Amino acid sequence: MSGPRLNIVFTGFCFPHGMASTRRQRHTLSALRAYDGVSVRVVVLRQSTQENARSGVDDGVPYDTIGPDLLRLRFLIASPLFFRRCRSAIRAVHREDAKNILIVNGPPKFENVPLVRHARRAGFKTVFDVIEDPDQEGCMSSSIWNKATVLSSRYYARRLPGLADGLFVISSHLHGKMQAVTGGRIPILLHPISMDISRFAGGGAAPPVPATLFYGGSFAVKDGVEHLLDAFETLAARYPSLQLVMTGRGEPGRMRAVLSRVAQSAFAGRIRYAGYLDDEQYYRELMRCTIPCMTRTESRFANAGFPFKLGEYLATGKPVVASNVSDVSRYLKDQEEALLTEPGSVESIVRAIEFVLENPAQASRMGRKGREVALKRFDYSSQGPALYQFLSGL
Repeated sequence: MSGPRLNIVFTGFCFPHGMASTRRQRHTLSALRAYDGVSVRVVVLRQSTQENARSGVDDGVPYDTIGPDLLRLRFLIASPLFFRRCRSAIRAVHREDAKNILIVNGPPKFENVPLVRHARRAGFKTVFDVIEDPDQEGCMSSSIWNKATVLSSRYYARRLPGLADGLFVISSHLHGKMQAVTGGRIPILLHPISMDISRFAGGGAAPPVPATLFYGGSFAVKDGVEHLLDAFETLAARYPSLQLVMTGRGEPGRMRAVLSRVAQSAFAGRIRYAGYLDDEQYYRELMRCTIPCMTRTESRFANAGFPFKLGEYLATGKPVVASNVSDVSRYLKDQEEALLTEPGSVESIVRAIEFVLENPAQASRMGRKGREVALKRFDYSSQGPALYQFLSGL
């Protein structure tokens, strides 16, 4: 697979361990490094050294962190030094013998724009991977920090033509939105959710006993975790062995609310919160479950993005219950490749899960078909050609 020599630098997410954004970017860099003449590395803007080492090499990918442990207030205090380090970081990863490309996770905002500007002056082509609508991000959190980040994203989104040479977008909504924002002056690639099929060997194996529902991810209001808990209350009374496993993390206030809700449940003994897991632990928990559940509320935010976890859930080969938001119905047919529910409807979630429990043969076929969709549309290796062609043409 010969082609132009590309030096691709990724930034804007935690590495090597993190949540959905980290896994998405890992899939992208894995797809691209399969091509001859492509080198990849990661420059982390900020992350906690309690979760990731400041620098190193992970699975052959070198990385370094500009601002280790510069979280919130520390970042504000040290921002002048941080932005000076951005220039040094770009100089260190630039290569004279290749086309240099910077891929930024998320939209432009105050903490990544200085790095982007240094990169463009050094000759990098810049690509933003937009996975959420900047105009809808406010519902993620009510914190002052989040509000400031959202305002900066909205400000810089209108200035994309001067900051970007290309865009990745995760949904058709964002494709239309970014075309309007940029006036069609920047090439845009619809780059949907992704997963690594090698993580799901043995997908579709016979479900365990007792039946287990699974939720993994963030616990923001938009995720509709309370709706899943309400549905579990109804189902647990009908199915005495049914269990629920949840993993992931969210803002402290949200986590207190969710865990308090669990503690008050009459079936609290059958609900297990596994906490935040590393990738290996997460995939083991996911493969042990019977029914992965991707819930969402009915909101403009939910319909703008595209839930990353859906690709991984489908790859398990298990029957997936998914809220019908955004592009979900573009790839999946209800009761064929998954059970699609009305966003925010507890009754719809109950009906879908009950269908799986009462119709195991049909549910098993549905799981196999869902895995086929995941393999064809979402496995990162199948997305490689479009990504490579797009970047080579910048």
